[in-house]
This record gives sequence, C-alpha cells and structure tokens, in this order.
Amino acid sequence: MVRQTLYIPNSLIPGSQIRPIPSLDLGNPGIQVLPDRERASKVGLSAAEIGTTLDVLLDGVKVDDYLLEGEEIDLVLKGQGQVLRKTQDFDHVMIYTPGAGFIPLNSVSRLRLVSGPAQINHIEQHRAIVVRIIPPLEVSMEKAMKIVQTEIVDPLLKGRGQGTAY
Repeated sequence: MVRQTLYIPNSLIPGSQIRPIPSLDLGNPGIQVLPDRERASKVGLSAAEIGTTLDVLLDGVKVDDYLLEGEEIDLVLKGQGQVLRKTQDFDHVMIYTPGAGFIPLNSVSRLRLVSGPAQINHIEQHRAIVVRIIPPLEVSMEKAMKIVQTEIVDPLLKGRGQGTAY
C-alpha cells in the first residue's frame, strides 16, 4: 500500500521528487513476536500486555510527566536490562504474569525472524511514514499542497480502516 501511494504524487505533480522518511528499504533483520492468545490468557495476559511488557524491557515506556524544579521531565518505566546478545535470547526473556509469576516469553508467544525497515515511526501507536514531496519549480508550493491534500490525504483519511485504492 505504501509503495503504491508513493507513485501517486508523481502522477499528480509530474517532475516532483518524492522521498519516504524513514526509508522503505526492508533489508534490516528484525524479530516479530506473535502472541499465542490462548496460552497468554491462561496466565492472565493479553497480546497488548505482552507488547507493552516488551516495550518496557527493551526501550522503556513513558508513563507520566514529572515536574522537577520547574522543569517537566518524562517519567520512564524501564526494565533492568536483560542481556540480549543473539536473537535466540529473546525466547528466554522472562516476563511477569498475574497467573503464573515469571515465565519465559516463548511460553506465551512465537518469535519469527523478518526483514524490515531500519526505523519505524509511530503516530498514536500506529506505524507511520512521512512522504517528503518537492514539487518542480513551475508548481507553487501552495498548489502542490492543495493537490496532495485533496487527491491523496483526504481520500486516505476517508477510507481509513475500510481499504482504499491507495
């Protein structure tokens, strides 16, 4: 869908330069965690809770803002840093469950090696990319913005969740 959408601006504004940010190069290795919903529910976890737990353990999660000497700082919840040197180490990451205490991640999920982008951006927890469009000199920025808004953005937003030609 994204790659198809990238060709649209050039057909609407011929000669424009188009660049997705981050790059759509999918040559970087990654790990996809596929929760086993049945096994997870038996120990009191949902798929979302598995995801949040991994976020906390790997990168930390902002849980609140804290005012310190007049300056607002992010309060981040972060795991103690289990050492993950190889992809196989993810199978043995210990997570806490309400029903069974600490268990290895692989007891409630399956890991799959995938190729993906070097960077994944999110807007309100949904994956997102920025498409930078530089119109040719003969097209004003105002005209280019109007074309992008009416011909690309509005149809995408209108069809969100329903599938669109884009």
